[in-house]
Amino acid sequence: MFEIKDGVLINYTGNSEYIELPSEVKEIKPLIFRNHPELRSIDLSNTSIENILTKTFFECKNIYRIVLPKNLKVIGYQAFSYCQSLEELIIPESIEEIMAGAFEECISLFQITIPSSITNIEMNLFKNCSHLERITLSNGLKKIGESAFENCIKLIEINLPETLKTLDMYAFRNCRELPAIVIPKNIKVIPRGCFYSCIRLQTVILHDEIVRLDDWAFRECSMLDKVNAPTTCKISPCAFLDSKTVNEPVYKDKFAIPKKQKCYIATCVYNSYDTKELFVLRRYRDKKLRRNVFGRLFIKFYYFNAPILIKLFGKRKWFNKMWKHILDKKVKRLIKKGYLDTYYEDIF
Repeated sequence: MFEIKDGVLINYTGNSEYIELPSEVKEIKPLIFRNHPELRSIDLSNTSIENILTKTFFECKNIYRIVLPKNLKVIGYQAFSYCQSLEELIIPESIEEIMAGAFEECISLFQITIPSSITNIEMNLFKNCSHLERITLSNGLKKIGESAFENCIKLIEINLPETLKTLDMYAFRNCRELPAIVIPKNIKVIPRGCFYSCIRLQTVILHDEIVRLDDWAFRECSMLDKVNAPTTCKISPCAFLDSKTVNEPVYKDKFAIPKKQKCYIATCVYNSYDTKELFVLRRYRDKKLRRNVFGRLFIKFYYFNAPILIKLFGKRKWFNKMWKHILDKKVKRLIKKGYLDTYYEDIF
C-alpha cells in the first residue's frame, strides 16, 4: 500500500478512506494522493515530516481532515490548495513558514488559527476560501501579503495584531461580510484595493499616524459612511471610489484628477491618477520635462489642450483605445530607461 524509499513516500496504492502514515515517513512526494478520490482523511501525526512540499496534497478534493505532524516546519507552495472538502486543519506551533497559496481554494475551510511563529501571511494564502468565517492571527505577525484573503466572502471576524507592519494590495478584497476592521498603529499605509468591495464594512478605525490611503483602498465599500483619517493623511482621489463615504472626493466629469497636477488624458485612459503607468509618466514629467525650457512649454501646452480633448472625446472608446496604445508604448520605453513604476508623490 505504501511505497517508501529512504524515508520518502513515493507511491500509494491503497483505496482506504482513512489512512495513517507509518512513522518512517520523513517526506511525501508531491501529488501522489491526487488521484485517490476515495481518500477522506489522512493522519501524519506519527511521522517525522518537517516539510510538506509544493503541491503535496494539491487537488485532493475529497479529503476533509488532515492531521499534521507535531514537528512540521514548512508548508510549501500550494501544498493544500484546491482541497475543496477540507474542513479541519490545526497548524502546529512548530511551524516556521507557510508559503504562498498553501490553502487557496479550500472552499470548505471554516476557521483557522495562525501560530505566533509565523511572521508573514504570504500571497494568496487563503484566496477564494469562500466559507472561511474566522481567522485568528497571533502577535508576532508582521505582514499580510497580496490577495491573502481575497474573495473570503463569508469572513466575519479577523484580528489584526499590534505587531503587524504591512498590508499588501488587495489583501481583503471582496470580503463581503466583514463588518469592521481596526488598523494597528504600525501600519502607515492602506494599499491599493486593500478593502475593495467589502460591501458590508461599516467601521474602520484608523490611528493618528496613518500617512496614506492608496487608490481603491475602500472602493465599493457601500456601507462605509466615514473614515476617521487624520488631516495629515494623503488620500488618493480613488480611495473611496464608488462608495458612499463622505471622505470621497468629487471631481469634475467624474474623473479622479487632483487639482494641483493634472494628467488629463493619461488619467482618463487608465481611469485613475494612481496607477503604475501614471507613476512612470509623472516621474518623467517632474524629473525630465520640468527641468528644461522645451519640456515646460510642452507641459503648459498639454494642460491647456488636454481638458478640451477630454471634454469632447473622453468617453469615446476609439479615443481611449488610441491613447492607451500610445501611452503604453511610451511607458515601456521609459521603464527601459530606468523610470520606476512604484508609488510616486508629485514633487512640484
